[in-house]
Amino acid sequence: MTPWTARTKWIVDGSTARVELDDGATMTLRFVGERLARVTLKPASGYKEPRTWSIAPMADSDRV
Repeated sequence: MTPWTARTKWIVDGSTARVELDDGATMTLRFVGERLARVTLKPASGYKEPRTWSIAPMADSDRV
């Protein structure tokens, strides 16, 4: 497994942070709530599929 290495510093714009990786990919963190963020990794060649997916937190996440 190869760890991701940033090529640039993080660019922060409001609730979104973005960084370019050494392999040309772009990682984006979009904070959509106090305890919820969407992580997107866009390869240098672009997305392979036209849609993305996400995992929603549990309704009773305070109990964990």
